[in-house]
Amino acid sequence: MTYKVIESKESVKYRANYIYLDGSVLSPSELDSLKKLIVQKLNAGGNWDQLSDQYTMDGNTTHGDTGWFFGELQMPKEFQDAVKAHNMGDIFFVDVSEKNWHYIVKKTFNDDDQKDATILRANGR
Repeated sequence: MTYKVIESKESVKYRANYIYLDGSVLSPSELDSLKKLIVQKLNAGGNWDQLSDQYTMDGNTTHGDTGWFFGELQMPKEFQDAVKAHNMGDIFFVDVSEKNWHYIVKKTFNDDDQKDATILRANGR
């Protein structure tokens, strides 16, 4: 029997939790103070879910869980690039400057690297 790979693709999915801060509502100093306050609370053992519910400004009801995502259609490129560059458990900031979106992010899972292939099997005679 002969096998031939017709198509092969690789996709990487990411997962993180976030707290969204709206820079069009907060002044730069308010934004900076709020980021520092939230990270201080996290570092002191604060519960992510409670802090996300308390501070996020996008009304999400998932405690900031992105679910598994890939590609810029689901999250801004800056967000995806930052999650890709960090390790599970890291807490970091992501700013999408042109939209005035600001995130405090915690990477919650290792990257999910999937490889898919379409294979054709030919019966030889």
